[in-house]
Amino acid sequence: MPAPAAYTGAGVTAFGDLRRNLYRGPFQQNWDFSLIKHFRITERQDLRFTADFFNIWNHANFGNPGLNDVETTLCSTPGVGSCSAEGRLPQSETPFGKINSTVGTPRLIQLSLRYAF
Repeated sequence: MPAPAAYTGAGVTAFGDLRRNLYRGPFQQNWDFSLIKHFRITERQDLRFTADFFNIWNHANFGNPGLNDVETTLCSTPGVGSCSAEGRLPQSETPFGKINSTVGTPRLIQLSLRYAF
């Protein structure tokens, strides 16, 4: 039987001792770039060319790994197929901790031409 003194400091709403941002996803970066050239045709007429590049380096930004699918490690038919005798799937077949998606957008290029008079 554990000593009751071990549980006196922690209540139901007490904070734990894990540090902040303990679980992090993969590094993400997204670089945007714009080029603008302004042409003055006459005193009252302008032409502006703009080229916008979103995610210019086209980095793949991967999503966070699955954290809340631990219950899928259990299977209903122990000892059948890839299910072990203890009723668990092998780690290679569970979605827990795996990255299955990307976030953000691929490289986008937007060109615009504006004539003002």
